[in-house]
Amino acid sequence: MSGSLHDCNDEVLRAFLVGGGQDLYLCVKVFSPLLFALAAHYRLAQPEEAIYLVFEEVRRQAACWEPSGLPAQLWIAGLACRRFETLGRAGSAA
Repeated sequence: MSGSLHDCNDEVLRAFLVGGGQDLYLCVKVFSPLLFALAAHYRLAQPEEAIYLVFEEVRRQAACWEPSGLPAQLWIAGLACRRFETLGRAGSAA
């Protein structure tokens, strides 16, 4: 069953990327619970802004996803963790 979940998530990300990152609705609907959970883990002051930045990163790094061989959810989680760590360090320096 988890294989079909990965396939569904992969299809959502693929559709987002094929559309040039223009149709964000389904991507947000599918991946935002994961991203909000990660943002809470990192105790970010502005989780909505942080998640927006993750989706911007997804748009910029789109060509790297399929060659990575990673499931979409794991790839997005990796981008999010990297972004959230950066934001966390910037917030603690302020």
